[in-house]
Amino acid sequence: MTDPKKDTKDREATKYYKQRIDHAQKKYEKTLEKFNERSVKNEEFLKNAISIFWERYGGKTYENLPPKLAIFAANVKEATDVVRPCVEKILSDLNIPLSTILVNTGDSTVTKDEDIRNFNNLDVVGTEGSKKQFIILVEKGR
Repeated sequence: MTDPKKDTKDREATKYYKQRIDHAQKKYEKTLEKFNERSVKNEEFLKNAISIFWERYGGKTYENLPPKLAIFAANVKEATDVVRPCVEKILSDLNIPLSTILVNTGDSTVTKDEDIRNFNNLDVVGTEGSKKQFIILVEKGR
């Protein structure tokens, strides 16, 4: 028997992520690939998404910039306690430098000034921010 509270929470999370993707596509005119998964917070989903991303785009550049993979977390705790450790493990397993991760949560205890600068420079060729490829976000793109 399914838990109605969990099903409602999953539907709300799915709706939230779909809204963020749709907003990003319109605002930034980027091509985004959507994954229709029930739970986007588990290691299996993240491993699949990152592996597919890396197979298709690893080592490539577009307009002199490496492609980016945005991973949206529902809150700061999820970003720091669940998503980031999973992403770090997956990148390590794929021999991808952890320096390609950027976390932007809106919480100054997690996201420092340098992180904000790097986030603002994601699409500025030649900057440290432009080298970031795995972007973990909380409440961004609203």
